[in-house]
Amino acid sequence: MRRKWMGMVVLGMLLAALVFASGEAARSATPPAPAKSAGKSAGAETAKKEAVTPANPAAAKSEKAAARETSAVEVEIQQLRELLLEQAKELEAQRAALREQQEKMEALAGELRAVRSHSPAASASAQPGNSPVSLEAVAQGQEELGNKVGKIEKDLSETKKSLEGRLKGFGPFSFSGDMRVRYENAFGGRATNVSAGVAQHRERFRLRLNANAKFNEEVSGGLSLASGDLNNPISANQTFGTLYLRKPIAIDKAFVTYSPRWFKPLSVTAGKFAYTWYRTELAWDNDLNPEGLSESVHWNWKDSFLQHLGIVAFQTPFNESVSVGGAAAPTPSGAVFGGQVQTNWKLHERLKLGAYAAYYHYRNPDQIAQNQGSVTGSTGVLGGNSNTNYTGVVNGQRFFASQFGVLDMIARLDADTGISRFPLMLLFNYAQNTQACSNGAAFTSAGATAPFCDPRERHAYWSEAQFGRTQEQGDVRFGYTFMRIERDAVPSAFNFDDKRQATNIAQHRFEVFYQAYKNITVGMTGFLGKQLVTATSPTASVTPERYLRRFQFDFIYKF
Repeated sequence: MRRKWMGMVVLGMLLAALVFASGEAARSATPPAPAKSAGKSAGAETAKKEAVTPANPAAAKSEKAAARETSAVEVEIQQLRELLLEQAKELEAQRAALREQQEKMEALAGELRAVRSHSPAASASAQPGNSPVSLEAVAQGQEELGNKVGKIEKDLSETKKSLEGRLKGFGPFSFSGDMRVRYENAFGGRATNVSAGVAQHRERFRLRLNANAKFNEEVSGGLSLASGDLNNPISANQTFGTLYLRKPIAIDKAFVTYSPRWFKPLSVTAGKFAYTWYRTELAWDNDLNPEGLSESVHWNWKDSFLQHLGIVAFQTPFNESVSVGGAAAPTPSGAVFGGQVQTNWKLHERLKLGAYAAYYHYRNPDQIAQNQGSVTGSTGVLGGNSNTNYTGVVNGQRFFASQFGVLDMIARLDADTGISRFPLMLLFNYAQNTQACSNGAAFTSAGATAPFCDPRERHAYWSEAQFGRTQEQGDVRFGYTFMRIERDAVPSAFNFDDKRQATNIAQHRFEVFYQAYKNITVGMTGFLGKQLVTATSPTASVTPERYLRRFQFDFIYKF
């Protein structure tokens, strides 16, 4: 046994020595990598680079030039389109996965209900922890997948909006506008001591085109074109008729606004611009765009009782007086100088109040009287409202019996009714001419007789209620407004022009508008108005009359 054991040990040692020797021989037989192989690889890489380098430099330059000539806008739009396609594909894939998860979850729920209905023991063995695919895990996966789909849909929507905005714009400019077609009629309105008048009918349209631009972080501006009579500053309506003649279109706004980064509440606007102050049509018509300069500062506090404080100032000349070569006693240009304090208050989560106080000082308002309407003492340059203020004539020219310094106070209440499509707005506007019947010196200094003027006819009232809105398809808005404007409360040239007349009037307005499509609104507005007749009214010019009834039917398209 010992010899056999010793023989096995010797045999094992011989085998180990043999294996070791064969391994060393194999390693020594493998040749080392030649040093020139690295050089050969480098040469191959150089050859590859040379192969991809264009052989003709001129051709390469022309290709680069052609690439530079490609419009940056087209490239960006193409990138956005590709991004939209990729996101749409990813969204579809996620939706398919979500459907699969829902089907799997429904199948597992069905199996679980079936097992539990057969036996309690089987029900115990079918707990979610023992199931091959946990029902809770599937639900969690479905929730995560739903979140991913929601994020993709949000990104897709934002990308579409960005693409639409870029397609509508050109460089820094963005474009918009509206087109309104109107049919209207009018009945009554004549004095009660004569027969009723014949009904009148007419068709009109209004076209407005806007281009706004943000040139940099501090400077923006805009330009608007509008239809309408060139001599009428308070209407862009153009009446059909006049032998099919072409209709004029002119500059309605042209302005620039500076908002410095070093003082963000400040903005300064110059040119012909939209109102920078809050107002109703009691004093200023919606279609009028003042000219001149306006400065404003605004502060906002989102979560406080006082949410907004604004101060606005404006200097808007309405008539320039220039004496070439100078004059001994030059006539100052006619202008409106004014300002407004604006506040907004949060009374409740669903109740907000806006309070506004403004003052308008009219310098040289007689220049308005001398250009308004084609009557004695007027050139008739200014169209729109006929004059209804007290006036007289001096040396063949018309003068107001009043100066105009108008205090304008507005309170607006906005209520959230709990139904998003039916907000409620209540507004009250009171105005008073603090300089009524104060222009007598213009007549007495010229040796003329001052006209009759009742200083009590200096007040104006505007009460308005709006219920609903016109923002989304299917929205409806109802409105009612009552206006009482005494004769010399405001200048008659620039306020709301669809009334019976500009001042010395009691007027009712009824509105209903329906948002038929995203960009199309249809509506009807009814007016009932007549002149005010008081104990001091000149009986020669004012007699009791019937209500003038006017109805307007509008089709409005916005783009």
